[in-house]
Formats: sequence, C-alpha cells, structure tokens
Amino acid sequence: MIELGFRELVENSPDTVERYDRDCRLIYANPAFARLVGVPLETLLGKTPAAFDAMTLVAAYEAKLREVLETGCDDEWECVWLAHDGSLKTTHIRLVAERDEAGEICGVLGIGRDITMLKETERQLRESRTLLHLLTARREAAVEKARKEIAREMHEEYGQALTALRMNLSLIRVQFGGNQPELKEKVQGALGLLDSIILKVRDMVSAIRPSSLNLGIASALEWLAEDLLKNTDVQYELRIDSQPFQMGEERSTAVFRIVQEALRNVIRHAEADKVVIILEQRKDDCRLEVRDDGKGFDLDISRQQSMGLLGMEELSHMIGGELVIFSAPGQGTVVEVCIPFAHQGEQLRLV
Repeated sequence: MIELGFRELVENSPDTVERYDRDCRLIYANPAFARLVGVPLETLLGKTPAAFDAMTLVAAYEAKLREVLETGCDDEWECVWLAHDGSLKTTHIRLVAERDEAGEICGVLGIGRDITMLKETERQLRESRTLLHLLTARREAAVEKARKEIAREMHEEYGQALTALRMNLSLIRVQFGGNQPELKEKVQGALGLLDSIILKVRDMVSAIRPSSLNLGIASALEWLAEDLLKNTDVQYELRIDSQPFQMGEERSTAVFRIVQEALRNVIRHAEADKVVIILEQRKDDCRLEVRDDGKGFDLDISRQQSMGLLGMEELSHMIGGELVIFSAPGQGTVVEVCIPFAHQGEQLRLV
C-alpha cells in the first residue's frame, strides 16, 4: 500500500524522476520527464542520454552519471534542455547513487526540478540591479556637477562681490573715518559683520565641494580629515602611498565622499579615540581603508537602517569598486574599498 502511494506520488510529480543502470541506460522515467523531453517513454527506455535529442550538453550529463557510478558520491548541477516546443528549459538535477542489497552501486537516481522561471527572474533581477546602479551613477554625477557649479558661482559671484564690498567699506573708513569717529566705528562694525559673512560663504563653498579636490585626492583627504575632526577628540592618521599616481575626477570625488561619510559615522556613532585613513596602490587596484577603534556595531542591523552605508556602497559601484565593511560590537569598524584600474596597464597617480 505504501509502495503504491509512493509510486502514485512519483508518477504525478511535477519534478522529473529517472533511473539509470550501470551502463547509463534509462530504466525508468516518470511522465514529467517524458513531457519535458517530448518523446514517448517507450522510445527512451533502454537508451543512454546521448539518444535524448532534446537535451543539450548530453555528453556532460552522461559524464556526470558515470562519475556518480564510479565514485558513489551524489552530485547536483543545472542542465539546459531544448524542450519539444523549441524553448530552452533549465533543470536543477540531483544524481544519487543506488545500491543493491550487497551495498554495490547498481544505478543512479536522477531527480530534476524545472527552474526556468527562477532563472528568468534572476536574469531580470540582475538587469534591474544593473539599471539601478546606472541610474544611481547618473544621479550622483548630476548631483556632483550641480555641487561644482554652485560652488563655482558662489565663489566667483558672491565671494567676489563681498570682497569688493569690503574694499569699498575700508576705503570709506580711510577717507571719512578720521574726522568722524562715529562713522568710523559703524564702518568698523560693518566690516566685522562682513568678514563673518565672507567666512560663512567660504565654509559653505567648501562644504558643497572643497577646492582641495582640484589639487588631487591626497590633498583633499588631508583637508577633509582636518576639517571634520578638528573640533573633536578623535585623533587621526593619514597613510597615503608615497608613490605618485593619479585618479580621475570621478574616482577622486567618489573616494572623497566615501571617506567623508565614514568619518561622519565615526564622529556621530563610533565614540572612537583614533581613526586611520589608508590609500595605497596595489598591483591591480587601489585600496582605500578607513579604520577606527570605536565601539563598533551590528552590521546586519545597521545595514538595513543606515542610508549612509548604502550610499557608500552605491558610490563604490559607480567607480567599479567593491566595498566591504567589517564591524562588531566592541571591535571597531573597518571600511575598505578596492578600486580596480579602469584599463589594462592604467596607473592611478595621487597628486
């Protein structure tokens, strides 16, 4: 009764079930296998996979069967089939060695599951991710371009206008302040206010896009570390490869933004005493590392909640790099990015 129920289950299963003897001849197949191949079962029985015209990679499939027969070790793999309707099917197949009462290998049991839809979904997901990375890269490029333009306009237009205004006020103080102490005092007060405005505009320009980026990534990172950490108790060490090599503007900006976000996280959350920033050239890539000795965090939880971490990952993808974060409660945090050279033989030069 149990055997009858099991056979009925196999016969009606959507998964393919086959059995092969020691010569790789098919001795049993359920209806699902026949439907997939598109050939009547009586035509297939007693034949090896080489006779299954519907299956591509038949030589590799038969080789898998013989390997299981020889070693007795189970195997699994994905096989591409050309179905009878002309469509390509992908099946996940598991091969299991069968043994007789004496424990000798007497055949192979094959169980296959159609994963064509799963593979198609994975393909669409990969395409969606690629498109998402492309859109993110374009967005970041547009944002950085806007930052650069705004910083230029603020520096050239507002900065120059404020500087001209200060010169005029200074001239008024010199020409008329000597005989009018009250006027001189008011002009001096206006100059002090104007100086604070000029300083704030410069800070805003640096926050939008620091001019140090125009001098190369090394200078930009030195300025960034000093600017962000100067009013904190966090000590920093900057280790930049002494060998001169150059990054393009896109990569330099991305590296700058990654370090900027990493340092902000150190200031906000890490409670660290020291942070180390490393930028070095290796044989095939450039490696960036930001390491702190802070309290660390649970990476799985923080990755879901932190837009900053996601932003660093997207910036890494934008320049073809790979970002890895190592952290655990009480063990500090390491942010590492490996940036491959864009072309064979290309070198990056830090300026």
